Formats: sequence, structure tokens, C-alpha cells
Amino acid sequence: MIGQTKQTAWKRTTVVIILCNTVNFLGYSLMIPFLALYLQEIGVPDPADAAKWAGFIGAAQGISFSISSPFWGYLADRIGRKPMVVRAMIVSGIGIAAAGFVNDPMLLFFVVLFRGFASGPGTASISLMATIAPSNQLTRIVGWVEAAHMVGMTAGLAAGGILAGTIGMQNTFVAGGILSITAGLLVQIFAVENFQRPKPNDQSLPSQSNIATRTGRIRNVLSDLGGLLTSNLWILCILQGSLWFSGNGINFVLPLQIQELTDRGTAAFWTGMIQSGFSALTFVGVLVVPELARKWGYQRVLVGALIAFAILFIPQALAPSIITFAALRILQGVAFGFVGPLQRSLVGLAAPKHRTATVYGIQTTLAGTGMTLGPLVLGTLVAGNMGVSASFICASTISLSACLLALRRLNADSIAK
Repeated sequence: MIGQTKQTAWKRTTVVIILCNTVNFLGYSLMIPFLALYLQEIGVPDPADAAKWAGFIGAAQGISFSISSPFWGYLADRIGRKPMVVRAMIVSGIGIAAAGFVNDPMLLFFVVLFRGFASGPGTASISLMATIAPSNQLTRIVGWVEAAHMVGMTAGLAAGGILAGTIGMQNTFVAGGILSITAGLLVQIFAVENFQRPKPNDQSLPSQSNIATRTGRIRNVLSDLGGLLTSNLWILCILQGSLWFSGNGINFVLPLQIQELTDRGTAAFWTGMIQSGFSALTFVGVLVVPELARKWGYQRVLVGALIAFAILFIPQALAPSIITFAALRILQGVAFGFVGPLQRSLVGLAAPKHRTATVYGIQTTLAGTGMTLGPLVLGTLVAGNMGVSASFICASTISLSACLLALRRLNADSIAK
């Protein structure tokens, strides 16, 4: 009876987390993609200046997200992962709704900065599932959670475009915030986590008046964090960072490449169509990768997907027509859908169960670093000085380096056993 109750609990929590992540990321995507347009309404009328502000705000969000993630992961391993999911979704919603009430770009910067520091619902959700789900189901569940992110963001992009034109962007942001807050409340009510708080030891109870003891405690914490990352975990974290570097960096220059193959008047249309196709094929990859990994092995599927993802950047740089480019980009979505769930589920399998959230927090820091550096390197430095096509070659080089690291140093099949 008890076993059945536990089985029912984790399955119910899985459903709740998937549904709430869909709603949360739908709310999130009602704000972020429209920041450049919103900035033009609140004091930055020039599109070029609005684009600069949007990039500045986006980079700040990535940096704050990277810095704060290990702290939230460390805290989750001490007070529970479910409270961190609830906190992240509710704070994310407050930040999204608050953006609708500001009328100054600097205030908007601080709102997004705050949200970046205090949210991170996706990582928190996967940390929770990694500790309550059976190991043999983890890849499938992580895939579904990441699919929920994509479904929510795709729906949010479509809904945001409609709502912004009917009720205005400010009200659209408020609606997005309400959705994210609602998702957090639903997790609080329906999700289940049987968390046992770790027992304090002598090192965790320093004298309040002894500065040396406090310093020693900080050193112990940092040493503990470093000790958590075995060779396999470090490699998996680096893979995530390189994936976000290449993927997020290319997203910022993608419309410029498309514009070179069409014209300015149709570039926005083609960008939307191509990115929608990329997301759709990513979703397909997420659905089929658990079965492929089980049948062919985690190492083979992961390395193969990494190689495909990296190599497909090269023909995109050389594509002679928009149709060819679109086909290559959309096909690359399958490889992207393979890599994400495999990488993140392997982190959950390799990390100590009582420190899973901490490890995911460290991983998210490297991912957020890649998310921040990608647009700066591939956009500002490479595309700005060597042309847009060179950005795709650079992204391929970075991704191939990650492939080589995984091929030579990672043993994914041993982790998955």
C-alpha cells in the first residue's frame, strides 16, 4: 500500500510539474520576446537604441541567473526542492507582471535583473524530478519537462502577438505574470515531495562571533561544491554551457543571415517560420530520444547528436537559398532535442541524490554563462567584424570541441546504468 502511494505521488507530481512548466513558460514568453518593442513605448523610440537596450537587459538576466543558480540549488538541498520550484515560479510571475508597470528602461533593467536573480523555475523543476522519479524513467521525464518549456514558449509567442495587439503590451505582461504565479500555486497545492532535511553537524554551526570560523565555513562550502563535481559531471556541465553558447548566440544573428538570403520585408516572416519549425523538430527529438538511448546507448546517441548539431551549422553558413537554409536549420532542431534531455538526465543520474539541486545549480551557472557570452561573441565580435556567416562557423567549432570532449572523456553509459 505504501509503495503504491509513493508511486502514485511521483506520477502525480510529474503531471503537475509538466503542466505547470507549460503554463509558467507561456507566461514568461508573453514578456521577453517583446522587450525591444516595449522599450520603444517607454522612452526609447529609436529601434537601434531599443535593440541595444534589449541586448543589455538580456545579458544582465543571463549574468544574474548564472550567479544565483548555485545558491538556490544549495538551498534546495537543505530545505527541499518543491519550495524552490514554487518560489521560482511565483517570483518569475511577479517580475513579469512588474515589467508592465514600469515606464523607464533603467527600471525595466532592474526588474529583469531581479527576476534573473530570484527565479529559475526550469532548473528547480528538473532538480525536483531527479530526486523523486525512478532512475529508469528520468530521461523520459526530463524530456517531457523540457518539451513543456518549448510548448509553453511557442504558445506564448503566438498568444503574445495577439494579446499585445488587442490589450496592449503592459496588460499582456500582467497576464503573463498571473499565469506564472498561478503555476507556482498549483505546484504548492498538488506536487508532493517527501523531503528530509539534512541533520546539522558541527561544521554547520559556527560561533556567531568568530570571524575565522565563518571564513572556514565558507571555505568548506566552496570545497564541498568543488568536490561534488566529478569528471563526468564537469564534462556534462561544460556540454550544457557550450550548447547554450552556440544555440543562444546564433539566435541573435539568425535574422541577419535570413535577411541576406531574402530581403528585409520578408525576413521577419521567414525567421518566425524557421524558428517555429526548429522548435517543432526539437519537440520530436525530445519525444524519441529516451527510446533511442535505451536501445543504442546513451554515449552513442549523445555524441552522435552533438556531432550532428555542430556540423549542421556549416552548411547553414553556406546555404545558397532560404529554402535550403530553412531545411538545414529545422533539421538541426532534432539534434538539439536529443542533446538537452540526455545531458540533463545524466546530470541527475550522476549527482548524489541529496545534492542534486546543488549540482543542477552549478550546471545552470555554466549554461547561463554560455547564454550570456554566446550573443556577445557570435554577434558583437564575430558577426560585427567578420560577417554573419562566420558566426555559424564559430558556433560549429565550439560545438565540435564539446563533441570531442564528450567522445574522449565522458562515459555516459556507465552513468545511466
